Amino acid sequence: MKAFVLATVVALAATAAAAQDYTLRFAHQLPPQHYLAKEYEVWAKDIEEKSGGHVKVEIFPAAQAFKPNQVFPAVAQGRIEAGMSMTFQWGNTIPEMSVMTVPYVLSNEVDAEKFVKSKANDILSDLIAAKGVQNLAWLYMGNTTVFMAKDKPIINTSDLEGVRIRGLDKVFDAGIEAAGAEAVIMPGSEVYQALQTGIVNAAVGDLLGINSRKYYEVQNYANVVSTNTVFSHIIVNPAWYASLDDSARKAVDEASEDLQERMIADFPARAAAGWEAVKDKIQLHKQTDEEAAAWAEVLQPPSVKVFLEAAPENGQGLLDALKSLNE
Repeated sequence: MKAFVLATVVALAATAAAAQDYTLRFAHQLPPQHYLAKEYEVWAKDIEEKSGGHVKVEIFPAAQAFKPNQVFPAVAQGRIEAGMSMTFQWGNTIPEMSVMTVPYVLSNEVDAEKFVKSKANDILSDLIAAKGVQNLAWLYMGNTTVFMAKDKPIINTSDLEGVRIRGLDKVFDAGIEAAGAEAVIMPGSEVYQALQTGIVNAAVGDLLGINSRKYYEVQNYANVVSTNTVFSHIIVNPAWYASLDDSARKAVDEASEDLQERMIADFPARAAAGWEAVKDKIQLHKQTDEEAAAWAEVLQPPSVKVFLEAAPENGQGLLDALKSLNE
């Protein structure tokens, strides 16, 4: 009888341990209607299903919990389990991350697919880990950068002369400033109002954002260029991640990898749909190969110079690793 009772207690304890529940609170800056915000909802549901309901995901969209520049420290400090960051939002914290914004170094979904398994990925993931957070997935947001403007289209680099424009970061902006623009850095959530009120009279954004953020209401022209590939990524608190049992961790990993792969595979169709959605709302132009070559000649050298000055230890290695993806 005692043996039976003991076995029952052990079995119940094992069952309780196996059924441990976890909460994953995730913060991002995107409006709920943004395509990536919707993908995060799918990711959350996928984690819950794969974990058998033992990992509960709570999403805080539209910078409700933290502003974009607050997400990294909040995750690192354990105030929230996970969050979204953009490669160009790391600033001086990880200057090497700005390699993504050097114009015309990484520019298509084929290179993006190679990147997530490349030496460049390894270098950047290690640098992220050194700052107290862990990278879960690179989320491809495409190579459809747009230069939006209200008064006249920005087709040639000479059209940037005297334009006050929302840029991306110091590295990218070095190129457009070399062309005569005045670049202003601000989060995406502030761009619409800045364009509406004239704080800036042009902006760098992305094709899909024209519709989700309704930029067509305050801008008349958009030039779709492949200056660079944009990634967001999911960062997670390492202590929380390490606390997961094997089943829960597997669910988080598999759902994150599925999202990473889906973002790359679905982008061409998503970009085509994005073009269709706004072609009658704003005047679109797709940059030609000849125009791209002319832009690269002007924008890339000053951007490379600023990047290498900011990241002297790993900068050249990262540039070489990204350029090798085209070979």
